[in-house]
Amino acid sequence: MATHEAGNHAETLGMKLYSVAYSTWNGSFSELNRHNILAVGTGAEEAIQRAKETVEKDAMDFQAQEITNVMGFKIVPLGDGLSEGLLIQSELAGNSARQTTGEISLTLAAAEQCCPLVLPASDERLGQVRSFLGVEDFTEAVIGDIKFSKSCLAEIIPLDTITVEEANALARCIQQMERDDELEKFCAALEMEQPDTFSGTLTIAMDIDDYESIPEDMSEYGKAVLRRTGADDEVIDTIDGYMNFTQLGEDSMEADGVRRTEFGLVRRLSSPFPSQQETGMQML
Repeated sequence: MATHEAGNHAETLGMKLYSVAYSTWNGSFSELNRHNILAVGTGAEEAIQRAKETVEKDAMDFQAQEITNVMGFKIVPLGDGLSEGLLIQSELAGNSARQTTGEISLTLAAAEQCCPLVLPASDERLGQVRSFLGVEDFTEAVIGDIKFSKSCLAEIIPLDTITVEEANALARCIQQMERDDELEKFCAALEMEQPDTFSGTLTIAMDIDDYESIPEDMSEYGKAVLRRTGADDEVIDTIDGYMNFTQLGEDSMEADGVRRTEFGLVRRLSSPFPSQQETGMQML
C-alpha cells in the first residue's frame, strides 16, 4: 500500500483507503492485463496519483474505488504517535468482554498491512485475510497480539511457535470442549503435560478423550472405579453401607496416576502419569 511521510497528524485527517485498478500491456503488446493495488488519499484522484508513483510507467486506465470495510471490519486512520497508514479494526476492538467464548483472536501484519483475525475461521475467511495482507501463506505474516477468550489459556499454552493454521484448529477444539464442559480438564491436562510447543498443545486438545476429570469426593471416585469393572448402579446401591468407597477411591487414585492441578484432579487413560518417585511431583 502506498504511503508517504507525514509531517504532522493533521495531514492524515480525511485519508481514505482505495483499491486502484490499472492496465498494462502484456509482453507481446497484444492485449491489456488488469491489475489492482491499494493506495491512500483524501480522494480518488490523490489515491490514483500515489498509485502511479509505484507502478509501471506505461500503466493506463486508472480507476479508484474506496474501501470502507473488509470482512465486517471497518477502516480507520491510525492515531497519534503512529506512522501514517490505515488499519483494519474490528467493530469489537477494545471490548474484549464481547469476545465469543472459545475464540482465539490474532493480529496479523505483513508489509504495511495489519488485520485482526478471529478464530475459528472458515477457509474462505482465511483466504480473504491472506489476500488482504498480500501474502500467499501465513508464514509470510507476523502474528502480533494473541488473545484467548479464556485468559488462563494464554498463561499455560506456549505461543512462541504458534501458526495461524494450528491456532485455527485449536480454536475449533476449544469451542467443542466448552460445549462438552471439558475445558477445565484440558487446562488440567496442559498443566500436567507441560507441552513446550504450540503443536504439542494442539495434540493434547485433539486427544482430550485420553484424559479424565476426577471428582474431589473420594467416595464417588471409588464408585466410579467399580463402574469401570462392570458394576452397575444396582450393585453399587446393594453394597453401599458394607463397603468403604472412600478408601477404595483413595487407594485407586495412586494406582491410576491421578494428579491434582490448579484446575482439579485429572488422570491419563492411555498410560498413568508417572509416580511421585519418577517425577518428583506431588501425588495425592
